[in-house]
Amino acid sequence: MKKLIAIALAVAFSAALAGCTVDKAAEPPSPSHVTRDTEADEVAKPLIAAKSLTIESLGSGYHTPYTDQNEIGLFMQAIHTAERITGILNVGEQDYRLHIEDTDGKKYTYTLWLRDNSEQAMLMDMQDTRTGYTVSKQLTEQLKQVMFTEPEITELNFRTEPGPGGELLAVPEGLRKDQYMLSGGPSLKLQGKAYVSTHLFYGNHNAINAIVALDPSTDRAEVVWSEKLTDSNNRWNNAFMNSYTLLFPLGEHQLVFLEPELTEDAGEYHLSAYDIRTGEIKRLREAFWPLTDDYDYIYKFNWKADEQKLFMQSYLGNVWLFDLKTGDDEIHLLKYRVIPHSTTGAPSLFLSPSFKRFVHDDESGDLTFYTSSGKKLRSIALPEEDYVPSQKIKWNPAGTVAWMEQSEDSQGRILDIDIDYLRIAPRELHFYDPDGQSLGSLAAPDDENAALEVAGWMDENVAVIKSYTMQGRPDESPESRVRDEAYYLYNVSSKQSGDPLTAMPLEAAPVTDPWDKVVLPEEAAVVADGEIRFPAK
Repeated sequence: MKKLIAIALAVAFSAALAGCTVDKAAEPPSPSHVTRDTEADEVAKPLIAAKSLTIESLGSGYHTPYTDQNEIGLFMQAIHTAERITGILNVGEQDYRLHIEDTDGKKYTYTLWLRDNSEQAMLMDMQDTRTGYTVSKQLTEQLKQVMFTEPEITELNFRTEPGPGGELLAVPEGLRKDQYMLSGGPSLKLQGKAYVSTHLFYGNHNAINAIVALDPSTDRAEVVWSEKLTDSNNRWNNAFMNSYTLLFPLGEHQLVFLEPELTEDAGEYHLSAYDIRTGEIKRLREAFWPLTDDYDYIYKFNWKADEQKLFMQSYLGNVWLFDLKTGDDEIHLLKYRVIPHSTTGAPSLFLSPSFKRFVHDDESGDLTFYTSSGKKLRSIALPEEDYVPSQKIKWNPAGTVAWMEQSEDSQGRILDIDIDYLRIAPRELHFYDPDGQSLGSLAAPDDENAALEVAGWMDENVAVIKSYTMQGRPDESPESRVRDEAYYLYNVSSKQSGDPLTAMPLEAAPVTDPWDKVVLPEEAAVVADGEIRFPAK
């Protein structure tokens, strides 16, 4: 199986370093083969007392601030000592732009030609684009060390600094922003501290998963747990790359997370809990995940906080239902695989909110209802020609009613589509009890553009039905195509419909699409642009 998650941080360089010639402009230019006028340099180039330096990668558009004064001094030394190139410049594609501000607030801009195979770098003052300068071989090597050497992290730490809006920012120590990517998982507050799960990717496929805690009384960010991956050939590579997305509170003093314990090419995975009082890590389910020769990863998970139950499905078909309160687990290894439709897979398992039932699509043409213990119940046939959305089975909040949406195979019925995602404007709704027994169907009016869907639930029996018509072109946004919206209540048990409503009742529990990003109103932290942002106090 292809490796699923590949993250590239290196900047791509597209052309060789170019210089100038006087008589042989057609030949590849080389700054090392030109004459220089060092006397003119003393007049042309200012001595810059740099206060700040930002390097813009012209290939990627990244702007990287340099804060280390020794590194800034090295670039200034390269500018001050570079030798002027005489003749007609014949340069290749530009690599970087140096944006400099001196201690008096004056700004300078230089273009830099530098690649990892360059013998000598070249500079150009953007105030005089007819003149180029070559950097000495020794300084060129030092610049390459600063810009291209793979960073090393022996211990992950974060430094904090105030943000422009009063928030507190935490960034990895020892790394420039062009050297890493930082992704964020869940964040939460527990006993006055903020906790966030993070994934740091840097260098040649190095990655660190970590839990970072912020104490607002000290404004100090502390890494309370971390694990490092250094080889993409490790069989846990794919699992490691997304397991940071799981973080839940267990009671008032513990955080549940996936804890990898890696060796050079393999290792083990544990479901663990971090105790915020003692700093101890307790393994709730040790080595629970069987390692295979094929790459695997957690495809989906659900946490039922009131019962302390965790559901997880892996790409290869492992299903775990961990009951952290009673210990009565249900485990099904390599039985309910994700549909291998693309590199990430298409959804195949649809879990009831009660955790007592799930429906699986094994690509046989049927959807099968199962108990949580894996007992097979009824199967229902998928329509051969009609559209069914990627979320083939949906459940009401109580887990007592399931339903399937269906429409004719028509481009006009597609509301949204991606590689593994399809959302439709249904013409029919088919309802089922938790065992897969039919509870009847609803159909839209006999109109080519008519549609209906379940918009919410009043209780375990009464659904809020939204009816509408589809208009406009398929390439228009779904919002602009949905017209003539109306609502009514429908009792699935009695099959009785209520009077029309002009809006969805406020007390109804809305149906949400699992692909929609849910923005929590009180997130403890947000990870963006290479930094953790903790809200202002």
